[in-house]
Amino acid sequence: MSEGERAQQVAASIKPSAAESRAQRKGGGVGGSPPLHNPSNFPHLQNPKMLNNINNLRGNQRHSEDYGRNVSRAHTQRLYDMMVEAEEAGVEVVVGGSELIDVADRYCPTCIVRVDPRKHSNLRIMNEEIFGGILVFFTVSSDEESIEYVKNVPGTPLAIYVFTSNSKTFERIANSCPSGGE
Repeated sequence: MSEGERAQQVAASIKPSAAESRAQRKGGGVGGSPPLHNPSNFPHLQNPKMLNNINNLRGNQRHSEDYGRNVSRAHTQRLYDMMVEAEEAGVEVVVGGSELIDVADRYCPTCIVRVDPRKHSNLRIMNEEIFGGILVFFTVSSDEESIEYVKNVPGTPLAIYVFTSNSKTFERIANSCPSGGE
């Protein structure tokens, strides 16, 4: 598989099509819990060249007529504050960052942030619903670890996103974790 094809696979895994979302999502809405990343499913998220390709695939969102704005400046300020708090706490900003957010223009680009749940469990991006272009994830060593994490999070996530091409893995995780309007 070429690097360009891998970049498209990563981009598709981060923003799946509507059909893929229905097939790979349990629950409804956007949950407050971050996606869990098993490196065996997406090892290329560790590759700096791949992340550069993701940035290139995003294009110039800032000046695109196709890229929408947030509903209000107050909401954009909230997203900005969440990103600044996370950056100051030492999370790894994989794509985007607070310096790209323009509160006055209600613009928040796609931001992908990797957290360590042991160090960052108190951050707003780990505890509040984001309702914006910030994707928070962390790496787990096994599917069982991801299930245990979701089961031990206070409350019920609105949605669980399982990024896998294995339908049995999806079913096992989706059926083991509470989410949505159940």
